[in-house]
Amino acid sequence: KKNRDPPASAIPFIISASKSAPMPNESVMIPLLLYLATRLVNSARVLNPTLL
Repeated sequence: KKNRDPPASAIPFIISASKSAPMPNESVMIPLLLYLATRLVNSARVLNPTLL
């Protein structure tokens, strides 16, 4: 039985995407990443309450 953690596996993709994409400034990226991380954690809590 394989247990995969979508939030953890998505982090490297988000980091590489943010590095490859031309971003105007980090003051826009950081809150966006925090927002996405919060959404991932919340969805993980809904799917598996015992995980967190």
